[in-house]
Amino acid sequence: MVVGQSQRIKDDRLESPIRYLLLISGLSTFDLVYLVVGILIFGLPVLSAEFKSSIYFEILPISYGVGHIGRVGSVFVTMCVRGLIELT
Repeated sequence: MVVGQSQRIKDDRLESPIRYLLLISGLSTFDLVYLVVGILIFGLPVLSAEFKSSIYFEILPISYGVGHIGRVGSVFVTMCVRGLIELT
């Protein structure tokens, strides 16, 4: 009975590809946030002294936190996708 129930759960996950689509779109969103913030924090100050003197220190506290949210969210969603792939 337990084997039949676990097989039914696996079949339900395969029939619903929308879960994979939502997880992959969430993963790409978190990755995009992390990349944009990384460019703002590390790339633009090296290229432009004006950016570093005028804008950089104003956006640094907020963008640093948002960058960490993007990085942690990317790791969590990657683990969720990995778990769904292993279960199916």
